Amino acid sequence: MNWLIETQRQRIVTDVRLAFFDALAAQKRLQLARDFREIAAKGVEVSQQRVRANVGSRPDVLQSEIQLNEVDLTIQQSEFELQAALKELGALCGGTELRQTSLVGELENARTTGDTETVYSQIVAANPLLAAAQARVERARANIQRQRVQPIPNVTAQLGAGHDHGTGDEFANVQLSIPLPVHNKNQGNIQAAQAEYCNAIKNVERIQMSIRQQLAQVMREYNVADATATRYEQAILPKAEETLKLMQEAQAAGEFDFLRVLTARRAYFDANLRYVTALGELAQANAQIDGLLLSGGLSQSVRYDGGDDLRGQALSGR
Repeated sequence: MNWLIETQRQRIVTDVRLAFFDALAAQKRLQLARDFREIAAKGVEVSQQRVRANVGSRPDVLQSEIQLNEVDLTIQQSEFELQAALKELGALCGGTELRQTSLVGELENARTTGDTETVYSQIVAANPLLAAAQARVERARANIQRQRVQPIPNVTAQLGAGHDHGTGDEFANVQLSIPLPVHNKNQGNIQAAQAEYCNAIKNVERIQMSIRQQLAQVMREYNVADATATRYEQAILPKAEETLKLMQEAQAAGEFDFLRVLTARRAYFDANLRYVTALGELAQANAQIDGLLLSGGLSQSVRYDGGDDLRGQALSGR
């Protein structure tokens, strides 16, 4: 397997997943805003009817109109975010136009298991970039052995036969020769091979430390998003929904004023937006973990950086 090509493939796959979840979260926020706009628009109508019936006040109308304009602004922002996310996703998919595409997927399923050390072990075992670096170590080790036996020369043998016309006798000639490397023991190539070996080992250590560093950041993002989404699921959203329901019932019975209902509606809407945002961040963090922390495929080119300077020397016998 060409590990560097596999690394590039994994980077592209991760980039596509990250862009997809970004676009999916933007699409869900846009749908939430559009659904809430209908409620906000009805709130404006109700406040105007209350004023005409002399049971409401002008501030109620203004407050409901402010809320409607804020929702319209959220819709506009979400549309811009969705358009940008779809363009990025299309670029990663080969320039496909996704302007009018409706994405199908769920953010709630993006959950992973295991602590940081368990995830680290899984990534190290499957990371193709690390595998490429480890393969380079093995090549460098083999090259050291090759350079160490390079000074040992081969024995050259020659066999000849002839006829002496003066005596009429037949004769045979055998020659054996072996060069003695008195001054040239291939020290330079051996030292260069050892340096390449040390460099390959340090490169493996560098990649391992880089994986730990990236994993620490991604796990922090994952844990924060997971805790946020869980809290919204179990506590905030149910209470916000219950509060809104009670406020609407109390307002209909004349116990609370209209502004408190608007405040409860806004709190419920904002809670749902933050919940979707947390789910999107959770899905992206999980995608990075599943992608072995490899991303940035369009900014990374596949190239071999192991060097080929010793190969020619070994084959030429120098």
